Amino acid sequence: MKAAVSTWQDRVAPVFDVSNTIVVVDIESGAVSNRWSEYLDENDSSAKILRLAGLKIDMLVCGAISKSLCHLIAASGITVVPFVSGRVNEVIQALMDDRLNEERFDMPGRRKCFFNPEKCSFKKKEAHMPGRGKSGQGAGQPGGCAGKTGPGRGQGGGMNTSGFCACPQCGHKVEHVKGHPCYEQTCPSCGAAMSRG
Repeated sequence: MKAAVSTWQDRVAPVFDVSNTIVVVDIESGAVSNRWSEYLDENDSSAKILRLAGLKIDMLVCGAISKSLCHLIAASGITVVPFVSGRVNEVIQALMDDRLNEERFDMPGRRKCFFNPEKCSFKKKEAHMPGRGKSGQGAGQPGGCAGKTGPGRGQGGGMNTSGFCACPQCGHKVEHVKGHPCYEQTCPSCGAAMSRG
């Protein structure tokens, strides 16, 4: 499996939409066989998606991500594991050890979830290393969820949204998620702090 972790310094980047670096790891037989960094154009979402696809990434682990970008990445066959925080080395080790669902890797106010491209909504889900675990095996479907209970996308309710967050500089809007203040989000278009729209 080839996984990418969106990074800023030695931590998971807080917002994937405006991040420009990923650490790529090849994981074989439960160990990292190769590791390197790649630059992504933070101003061009299409270029990011093409670069991830060109690198043949199977799974993207990131912090916050806009619903639209997450949907496009998932539609390209990449499983997206958003709302992760922590030091990159610890996150990679947790991914290999099936421990990425531990609370300490959750962004504040978030629960681990995968993106369900069929319903265009985030679904609560546990992160799972494909082909490992007690209750199930298999990687799920490309671009979907790899779950503890085996192939497929699993169960779970969508996140509770209400209204919009808007960028005061460029006017870009994103769906507001209850429990996650708008001011904590960065505009995916221009990088400014969002406000309640």
